[in-house]
Amino acid sequence: MKFNAANAQKVIDWIEANPERWCQTSLHYGTTHCFAGVAQILSGKKASVIYTTEDACAFLGLPLVDTWDGNDAGYLFAPWRTLPELKERIRLLAMEANGHE
Repeated sequence: MKFNAANAQKVIDWIEANPERWCQTSLHYGTTHCFAGVAQILSGKKASVIYTTEDACAFLGLPLVDTWDGNDAGYLFAPWRTLPELKERIRLLAMEANGHE
């Protein structure tokens, strides 16, 4: 599975265009969504807290995980991440996916 930098950038673009609807501490709450929640919605799936991680990982080309530690999905989905941290991790993942370290 290869990291999908284009889809990750779509999530960032959505967050930047809708900052009032981004809340990293909640998957989906009314009309607000975390990074994984936005990825799930942009993938064309309905907002569902049961399948958020699964749908977001598939959309982003990341292995499905169930912990916050030691993996890229866990880093991106952690509730304490800031937008600059998310953007930097995506930049690094994109470089790795393209064979640059």
